[in-house]
Amino acid sequence: DRLAIEMSSGARAGTRGKADAQRAALERDDAASELESTARAGHALARELARWLGLAPDALPEVSLPDSGEPEAPAADDSLRVLAVFAGAPEIAAAQLDTQRARLDVDVARRRRETQLTLALDAGLWGTDLTASVPEALRAEQPGATFSDRLRRDLGASAALRFRLPLLDPAAPHDVAGRVAAGEVANLRALGVASEARRAALELLDRWRDAARRVRRARASVALAEENLLRLRSLHASGSAPLLELLDGRRELDDTRARLAEARFDARLARLEAEER
Repeated sequence: DRLAIEMSSGARAGTRGKADAQRAALERDDAASELESTARAGHALARELARWLGLAPDALPEVSLPDSGEPEAPAADDSLRVLAVFAGAPEIAAAQLDTQRARLDVDVARRRRETQLTLALDAGLWGTDLTASVPEALRAEQPGATFSDRLRRDLGASAALRFRLPLLDPAAPHDVAGRVAAGEVANLRALGVASEARRAALELLDRWRDAARRVRRARASVALAEENLLRLRSLHASGSAPLLELLDGRRELDDTRARLAEARFDARLARLEAEER
């Protein structure tokens, strides 16, 4: 606005060209349109945030800058923590459980073809009345009976010897082979899930590290662009620099600030993704 007013006043006074005044007016209109578009996008994001926060649709919560300084690259402790968190993902545990289940299936299939000899021992008290040390029926038969009398009468034990010889089953070897193959597939799947989780962790750390480096470079670029714009303003005020160079310097500053904001967003987003796990 100030530049457009200055160029318009200079054109009327004859010290500036009419083309410069028109170009400044066009740049002002472009900046105003960009500002309006940014405001509309901000309102849309605020309404989306209000929806997630359970607020009214017409509520526009304000988002303030974080208290922390510029985002830094992940330290060694951050990298180890992210790798450990991704390594303990539920998907990996489920895949490992499928592998163990497949191994058990193979063992069961193999045991069905083996000769088995089983010894079973059992001991206990006869009858169902376990609420009293001496049942009423025993008292009626033997007045004054004690718990020892009940043990002599009801205590018993049994032993069983079972011998199992499976018959010839032509499908048994194929069943075992199929279960072994299924176990290998489950093992490969578990390895793949673990590898994918580690790959995702490394990718997240790379994005975090790259964004932090881009923040440092963008901050340096913003400082240089601000210095360059200040120099061009002085030159333009003295008539040594044309209007186009001044506008180009302003555009370069806007671009570097946009890159800085994008790099900050990417770095903070990567950090949040690492912390929320």
